[in-house]
Amino acid sequence: MTAWFSTASGGAGSTVADELIGRDREMALLAQHLTMAAGHGGALLLQGAPGAGKTALATAFGHIAVESGACYLHTGASPAESGLPFVGLHQLLGDRVADLTAIAPQRRQALLAAFGLAEPTSGRPEPFLIGLAVLDLLTALATDRPTVIVVEDAHWLDRETADLLAFVLRRLARERILLLATARPGYHNALIDAVEDTLTVGPLSPEAAGELIDRAAPHLTPAARSRVLGWAAGNPLALLELPHAGEETPAGIVPATDRLGRAFTTRSLTLPEAVRTALLITAVDDHADLREILSAASAAAGTVVAVGDLACATTAGLIRIDAGRVTFRHALVRSAVHEEASGEQRRQAHLALAGVLAGQPERQIWHRAAASLTPDAELAGELERVAASAQRRGGLSTASAALRHAIALSPAGPDRLRRLLDAAALAFQLGDRELLASMVSRAADAGPLGPAEKARLEYLSEAFDFKPWTATSIEAAVGRARAATAAGHPAAALDLLGSVVARSYMGGADERILRRVTDALDELNLPADQPGVLRVYAYAAPVARGEQLLHRLHAALPAAAGDADRLYDIGMAAGPLGDAHLQVAALVPAVEELRRRGRISITASALWALSTAQYFTGDWSAGRIAAAESTQLATDTGQSLWAAAARLTEAVYTAVRGEPGTAAGLVHRTLTEVPLFAPSQVMRANGMIALAEERYDEAYENFARVFVPGDPACHSALQVWLAVDLAEAGAAAGRRAEAEALLHDLDERYDRMPSPLLHVTIATARALLARDDRAEAMFTAAVRPQVTRWPFLRARTRLAFGTWLRRQRRVSESRTPLRAARDEFDQLGAAAWSERARRELRAAGERSRAVVSSPTGGLTAQELQIATLAAQGLTNREIGERLFLSHRTVSSYLYQTFPKLGVSSRQQLAAALARPPSPPQR
Repeated sequence: MTAWFSTASGGAGSTVADELIGRDREMALLAQHLTMAAGHGGALLLQGAPGAGKTALATAFGHIAVESGACYLHTGASPAESGLPFVGLHQLLGDRVADLTAIAPQRRQALLAAFGLAEPTSGRPEPFLIGLAVLDLLTALATDRPTVIVVEDAHWLDRETADLLAFVLRRLARERILLLATARPGYHNALIDAVEDTLTVGPLSPEAAGELIDRAAPHLTPAARSRVLGWAAGNPLALLELPHAGEETPAGIVPATDRLGRAFTTRSLTLPEAVRTALLITAVDDHADLREILSAASAAAGTVVAVGDLACATTAGLIRIDAGRVTFRHALVRSAVHEEASGEQRRQAHLALAGVLAGQPERQIWHRAAASLTPDAELAGELERVAASAQRRGGLSTASAALRHAIALSPAGPDRLRRLLDAAALAFQLGDRELLASMVSRAADAGPLGPAEKARLEYLSEAFDFKPWTATSIEAAVGRARAATAAGHPAAALDLLGSVVARSYMGGADERILRRVTDALDELNLPADQPGVLRVYAYAAPVARGEQLLHRLHAALPAAAGDADRLYDIGMAAGPLGDAHLQVAALVPAVEELRRRGRISITASALWALSTAQYFTGDWSAGRIAAAESTQLATDTGQSLWAAAARLTEAVYTAVRGEPGTAAGLVHRTLTEVPLFAPSQVMRANGMIALAEERYDEAYENFARVFVPGDPACHSALQVWLAVDLAEAGAAAGRRAEAEALLHDLDERYDRMPSPLLHVTIATARALLARDDRAEAMFTAAVRPQVTRWPFLRARTRLAFGTWLRRQRRVSESRTPLRAARDEFDQLGAAAWSERARRELRAAGERSRAVVSSPTGGLTAQELQIATLAAQGLTNREIGERLFLSHRTVSSYLYQTFPKLGVSSRQQLAAALARPPSPPQR
């Protein structure tokens, strides 16, 4: 494989434009990836030490891509630009703005706002809305020909670009798009971690190193050649540069990169002072603009510095000047120039740049701040405004950096404390645990804290803690919330109390403890019908306030139409109150509105709650889809707790559908990624796996832990979900008395809480555990008309009733409930329970046709979701916009789905999806 270097300096003014030497294996692999990109997407990371030849390989690969007719996109990163939001993305796509007309207006506006070319339409744009715009643009470019993206020095990418490219990369598997990134070893960011395939660019072989040095420096004596080969240790850049260093590099064992740095430093020291000043300004500049650098250098040097003056630096192989930009030929040159300068020289360079940036106030502020040596309240305030501006454009990491610099320049006082808390909040949004802990710790020591600051500090300091609040910590938090309320800061108090109840609910806090939270909420005097307030009350007092809360939530639903946040609050509040149907009614439109706005983070949690509700309402196809999508979106957005909750819900669906091995794998993965995640949810998933496999004692042990006070898995709200499961396992394992005792507290709650789910589960559990003399009456009560809205519970009641009738020798009567149970289980896809119903019918003298696999049973959750939307008449592009996928990815999914369903066109999908699993035999 032949490829060419881009023009590269060989030092002392010479250039080399020669074949890549010793890289046949690497170029063959790159060519293979390019060939694959013609059919589907992919990504590859070139990883190697400085000077290993990553740029040469990437450049050669880019030439091949262009020659093959691919659309070629390139971006590079540097330390100076790593703090600028979306700068890497702008370099990648900035000249493609004309192609944005094909993108949905809301997404196009978000991307333009990120580039600073438009104002956000409303507040701060959702980062993932920008990501969806990038996905749309890239897939549009790849429609007619493969697209190649090269990201050089990915380890220096600004965080916003790295996060968005990682998000997009996870959705490119079926697109004709190939991403090639280069990075140094030991660096991590979202993009680097998202690329699964890595090619390590190591040293050249001794033979290749000898060939390269002979071509680059044929003048070397044998002794000098041998010395340079030893120094370079196979590093290509060292082989090209060290022959021109003479005796500049020391003897002994010194890494090649260190030798290179010293060589570049020595070379720069031979240049005129004004040119060295220009090089330092280039090193601290973030735009590499030639005119800007010459103006600043002239101001700093006290004499005019013209472009011709920089020719000596170009000849020395330190910089390149092209298209009005000044760039260092290698990052090691920048490092050498920067490190050689004194602190005062760097400060003067920043001041010189600030002096020529009057028309760019935000950049000017950054350089002024870099030059400041003492606290400066005015400059700190300007940096805070820069942070606010960056947030409006979606640049959270830049906003965080600006705030931290503002903190460093802030005199002690309330402004500094507020900025520390704001920086902590941004760290939480960024998912940066270490930075959050640092900001919280510094805020705690920043001086006297008022009630609002104490409440906010408490809220932020617990933000990444997976453990539930204890009774003591809840009492302390309630005290701080009350103090904040008394001081006139109800919003801070509500945030803190909301955090307390949400995580206490996850950990199963005792109702008596949460009563203190309810009392504190009452003192806030917030609007009683505000869904956000109702949500906090629902988690804090589902029993004591349940009836009142449900009434207000149902009343609030019509007025919330079209308001994603209000619908979300209503749906999330309905969960702990046990109204699954209200959850579905609120969360289905909430999810649709959240999708439309590109609010992926909150969509993940809404989908999880929706999937748990649909389990009880019987819409298992939709629930399975929602759980799988929630897992994916939560993972994409770094929400490990929501991803864990969603994956465990997937495990429950998978278990009841008859795939216990797959379900166990999902539980194992959850515990591997989040070891401390809610034990009650883990017990539920493990219990359902055991129940599906008829390992009743094991199932009972798992469920029972959720009901035992003092057990880490004890969870009063989850007991409502698991009452029937506990009863079924207890009855089958011969542990009826134990199960009845554990369900006693739920019986007490029955009359105090209007939860529809609680009333149904108690009635069903009582029937499953009833003694023979009371069983018939209990079963009759449990299958009353209200239970029709809870199909899985109703079918299990009918199965148990039919089984009881058969064992009472009322065989003929038993067949009616057993048939009904069988048909309902078949309709739901509850494979294990369906087989039990057939077994009981056989024992009652009636044979059932073996259940035919559902036409959708072989589909993944995503395939089923896409097929369902296509059957509803949505186009591939509409489906892609709804599911945060490209339209080509949707097309690929449908191509794979058609043969599984036995169809050949979209028009046949609706009928195929509606086919029942098997016709019931009478």
